[in-house]
Amino acid sequence: MTTKSGRLYSNIAIPPGESLQEETEFRGISAQTLADSCGKSVDEIKDIFRGAKEITPEFAAALEQVVTGIGAYIWLGLEEDYQETLRRVGESRPE
Repeated sequence: MTTKSGRLYSNIAIPPGESLQEETEFRGISAQTLADSCGKSVDEIKDIFRGAKEITPEFAAALEQVVTGIGAYIWLGLEEDYQETLRRVGESRPE
């Protein structure tokens, strides 16, 4: 953990795709169904799950329609936090 302006920040960068994968598995949504519903390939979905690809505003908007109850702003906020943590700890996205 690091602090900045009195706030604690994690030194562990957790891709938002991990949360997405957990949520879709919980709801019984397969990677193929998610890909088809969001206009992505299964490989792209798997890259998002592991953090190799980012959650874009367009993808977040599509997720909002498929993973109901979780707004696009949540996915974008998780992506922003992930990118900030990567910058702070000097890591890069997995390839």
